[in-house]
Amino acid sequence: MKKLIFLILAMSMPLCAQTQTTYQLGTNYSGSTFICSAASRYPVSSPYQFNCNGAPLLENGVTVGSVQIENAGGWIQVHAPGITDPQQYLESKLAPDMSQFSLPNVAGPGKVVFAFQITDADGKVFHGNVMAPWNDLGPNWRGWYYPQLLTGGTLTITGGPLQ
Repeated sequence: MKKLIFLILAMSMPLCAQTQTTYQLGTNYSGSTFICSAASRYPVSSPYQFNCNGAPLLENGVTVGSVQIENAGGWIQVHAPGITDPQQYLESKLAPDMSQFSLPNVAGPGKVVFAFQITDADGKVFHGNVMAPWNDLGPNWRGWYYPQLLTGGTLTITGGPLQ
């Protein structure tokens, strides 16, 4: 009986396995950071101020897709291999992990982490997270501050809903 139970469990393992892929976040402008949309006329103090449009997703240094984070509205759009466009935006969920959020200071950059779930046009569900070190860029000549994602950020995605 024990052998039969073990055999059933062993055969079901591949059915439970989900593929996980990690992409590096790319840059814009200067080549070492990704500058998000203007957040406020005061220093950035919350992950809800991160609205980052079209950050490139890199695999082995090659752009393979992009991510758009609209945290003020609580949604994300991911264009990556294996995800059928267009996504159903009303079925995307994005939430900051407040336990991992930190502000930049003299000792170094801050950290921001977002958890997400999306459903693509084929009805497939994906979940994952975006993690990035960041600095507050500003004020510019108009007095605006911008979240600046630094090199080393990643987007990790897995098939299946959030647990």
